[in-house]
Amino acid sequence: MLVMHLPQTPWLKAVETQREAPAAIPDWLADVPNGRLRLAEIAMGPRRFGPLTAYWKTDDERFSLTPVGLTLGQLSARGELHWEGDAASSHTWADISIQGGDIGTALERLDQPVAMRSRSTDVVASLDWPGHPGNWR
Repeated sequence: MLVMHLPQTPWLKAVETQREAPAAIPDWLADVPNGRLRLAEIAMGPRRFGPLTAYWKTDDERFSLTPVGLTLGQLSARGELHWEGDAASSHTWADISIQGGDIGTALERLDQPVAMRSRSTDVVASLDWPGHPGNWR
């Protein structure tokens, strides 16, 4: 095992980061009732996608959005998102899968340039970051 001890030099102490301290879970979140959202279709101008289904649960230390599902073109996205912590700090984690046919159809629905096409799509991702869900960078 290699162990390195670095001296505490002034330049090391002077390093600044742009990361903010992880956000705490607000007290009012525990008062949000558990629920479900189901939208058959979402229209943004001429673009249409859906359905979107999401269930959520809350308590003093967690907000869970599980399961969540969205259909976008030939793709189906499914997963869950959890925001956990306490009054001092928090972190967010998500497990996501995207499956279906041509990824270009999802880009078209979002009015994005179609940079790729595919016969099939199968993506699985696990993400974890400090702070609230909007802190993902």
